[in-house]
Amino acid sequence: MWPDGEFGYCALWTFFYFTAATACAAGGGSDSAWAAAAFFGYVAMLLYGADAFFKFKGWRSGEIAQGERQVQMSGGDMQSPGAY
Repeated sequence: MWPDGEFGYCALWTFFYFTAATACAAGGGSDSAWAAAAFFGYVAMLLYGADAFFKFKGWRSGEIAQGERQVQMSGGDMQSPGAY
């Protein structure tokens, strides 16, 4: 559940940055601040898009969100602690 939620978050922000940077680029011809905002918006869009791509690949390969973990099973010789 967690990796696909992160993928959706990154994909949604990729779309948001794309639309905002495109709107800034439309007004970038008259003001250099709008052009700079468009540039950095597209850079953020690329970074969020790359993160969404890697989240999607991890989700498809079955990775867990916390990284790899080793689970060790103990034998039947484990004793219960005494009463406290």
